Amino acid sequence: MKQFVKKPALLFFPLLAFMLLFQAVAMAVPAPPPSYPMYDTANINNETKWNIMNVHDPEVIKDGGFYWMYSTDYKVGGTATPGIQVRRSTDLVNWSWYGYAFSGMPAGAKSWTGVDVIWAPEIVKMGSTYYLYYCASQFGTRTSYIGVATSSSPAGPWSDKGEVFKTKDGDSYQANAIDPNIIFDASGNPWMSYGSFFGGIYVNRIDAATGKLVTYGQGTLIAKRASSVNGGVEGPNLVYNTSDQKYYLFTSYDSCCSAFDYNVRVGRSSSITGPYVDFNGNALTNTTLAPSEVGTKVLGSYGFSGADGWYGPGHNTILQDGTNWYMIHHARGEADKNWTYLHVRKMMWVNGWPVVSPERYTGETETTLSANVVAGNWESIVLDRGNNGKITSTSVALLASGKIGSESSSNFWEFTAPNTLKLNWYAPGQAPGDYWIDTVKVMESWDWEKNRRTYVYSGYNQSGTAIWGKKMNEPVISGATYKLINVGSNKALDVANGGTANGTNVQIWEDNGFNPQKWTITKNSDGTYKLLNVGSNKVLDVANGGTADGTNVQIWDSNGLSAQKWNINLNTDGTYTLVNTGSGKALDVANGGTANGTNVQIWTGNGFASQKWQLIAQ
Repeated sequence: MKQFVKKPALLFFPLLAFMLLFQAVAMAVPAPPPSYPMYDTANINNETKWNIMNVHDPEVIKDGGFYWMYSTDYKVGGTATPGIQVRRSTDLVNWSWYGYAFSGMPAGAKSWTGVDVIWAPEIVKMGSTYYLYYCASQFGTRTSYIGVATSSSPAGPWSDKGEVFKTKDGDSYQANAIDPNIIFDASGNPWMSYGSFFGGIYVNRIDAATGKLVTYGQGTLIAKRASSVNGGVEGPNLVYNTSDQKYYLFTSYDSCCSAFDYNVRVGRSSSITGPYVDFNGNALTNTTLAPSEVGTKVLGSYGFSGADGWYGPGHNTILQDGTNWYMIHHARGEADKNWTYLHVRKMMWVNGWPVVSPERYTGETETTLSANVVAGNWESIVLDRGNNGKITSTSVALLASGKIGSESSSNFWEFTAPNTLKLNWYAPGQAPGDYWIDTVKVMESWDWEKNRRTYVYSGYNQSGTAIWGKKMNEPVISGATYKLINVGSNKALDVANGGTANGTNVQIWEDNGFNPQKWTITKNSDGTYKLLNVGSNKVLDVANGGTADGTNVQIWDSNGLSAQKWNINLNTDGTYTLVNTGSGKALDVANGGTANGTNVQIWTGNGFASQKWQLIAQ
């Protein structure tokens, strides 16, 4: 894990100046991700276009304004160039190719293993020096080599310092010298965890002055799997969480590259040398239990509706950037599992255990949510630890009354601060206290399958089974408050400059969470709706009751006339079209604009994205 904490500069504004400037302030909300093509055979030999493809076993460090990523020499449809692939990003979302760390195989690794592929790099900064760990291995054997190179910059150039540890079949060790990971313990001392299949996962002390082992040897065993699954565990990543003073060991189970049933498990310990135990208290070295029962499953192959799923997610690294945690790993596309891609996910903590977002990161931050965000239809995935194939979603209806499924159901949900949802499933005689309880965290996210904003949840039930959810649509609940996000621009319906006077213009603007972008929707007696702006206490209104295309939309005192009445129609893609009853025309962003301040008007319905709106409950 790489941890970087930087205190922000404090800026103090007089209240008046703040009010004048608030339109320019934006929260970090989910945004449309870059449209990197899948299975891009046209650029199979053009590394500058690889972006997130051909990423395998990623490792990320933040330095200054860049996140630097190093990954295994991997290429679909050809022979990979040896040298450690390097990419970088300013936001963990948009990635660009940088080059190779090395110009070829380090001599020691080549001599020992005879291979021309560098696997599973790791980078860490100790003092003013960057240490880039690398490994090479004869696949399916213990003939493996971990080395290290140094530089004064994450960009290189790198000076190879040679061997850290090596193994081979027939030596006195059980370990396999591959997949190095560096962690600093609670006292600031560096350690290396490593290992793949065979003897399991080990940890040993590192000398901060050299980057090499304090005492040469395999160190202490901290995770191992049964021979019935070929000892399938690798890719360790250790992190220390100062909030509970525990070490968390993430590993990847099963096969990365053939059965594609890779999955990420975790255990924790109060000591860096273990024992590491899972949610149910099983030691990660336990080889007598059924292999699938050991280790808390955090991530596995999955599929939501509307798009292909992902297979074999794993070999993760954990990045802590200030108060934000991320899991970074590779995964394989369902249509052709030879192709590997970078995934970055927000990671949160639920009752002392890490959980990851069901969706990939696009820049969102955790904000305080209300219970109003819960009601609606959701997709749920139960990450059954006994099933490491693709797990698909099922539908779950969370009713506004607090019931699940139907009003007569014994299943119910509860929402508590901060952003915690409990789903209570009645199972008399089977569950503890007759209820299975899913305790999950809720947050905003980007829906990669439906290409829109949504809410997701992630957590565990009492048995340590990970539970995911994603909201499918937002019901219109009379009296509830919403943000209206235009699909074409990903910007919010906004009262210009936070105005409160009759006739103040309505526009689109970056989502900032302020009251001029919040609208309370109330159902009228005739079945139509009015939208009351929270910041002004005035309603969405068609200027002068006009009916022509291009008539302006504004705010005005509520008067009950048809210029202030709207039908809210659900589209097949889960978005909404708002149709003014006085004109029969749709709420529309002028000319399909996307810039802050673009005018909002009425226009004949055309089904374009400029007339589609997402309702985001507040």
